[in-house]
Amino acid sequence: MALGGFRIEVTVKAPSLRQAHRLVMATNFLDPSYWLGAAEGPHAAHLLTANLVTREGFLANANWVYQQAAQANIFQGRAADAPSKAQIQALIDILDGLGWNGGIRSPTKSLDPNAWWHCTPSTDRSAIFQELSKTYQSDEEIRDLYEQARGSSHPYTLPCKAQPGNPDHRNQVHHRAPFRVRCSQRQCQHKLQRTALVHWIAELIQGGVIDGTAFGL
Repeated sequence: MALGGFRIEVTVKAPSLRQAHRLVMATNFLDPSYWLGAAEGPHAAHLLTANLVTREGFLANANWVYQQAAQANIFQGRAADAPSKAQIQALIDILDGLGWNGGIRSPTKSLDPNAWWHCTPSTDRSAIFQELSKTYQSDEEIRDLYEQARGSSHPYTLPCKAQPGNPDHRNQVHHRAPFRVRCSQRQCQHKLQRTALVHWIAELIQGGVIDGTAFGL
């Protein structure tokens, strides 16, 4: 059973709050029976139906949404990273499951076949980073990751994070221990340390610039 609700917002022009409240109360807008067909009014064509949900069922539904996000590692990542679309949508759906919606974005429909909880974890950048971090940790392993990423990208270079759309800006090895890369252009020389490099590769995999199948994703 899907959970939901509705909110009524009324704009009233009145000389005082008390009179505005009196005008609104006279419309029956704040009476649930008005919208559920138990009372007459000019909005009969827009009547709503109600589904009764137990407290246990309500909490179980909210917990289920949270568990989907936890199992998919939706919220894992660096604190400095901007939240991804999947993370924002998951948070909205969890809060909506608890009955709160800030109106920033619509919650996911429970029967939507393309809902984020049906997607594989590797479609999210944070999840891709987590998978790569399990395998590539040492300087030598990060270098192997860098070389594989170059060989799996289109074209066979790793674009500079500061100028990703400029083919003249591409990364090259700057230091082996600790391993890091730097843009080849003298006027740029944007650097990536090990962790930042793995995050950048994860973002390129998510964007389709690098073929994720080379890493089992």
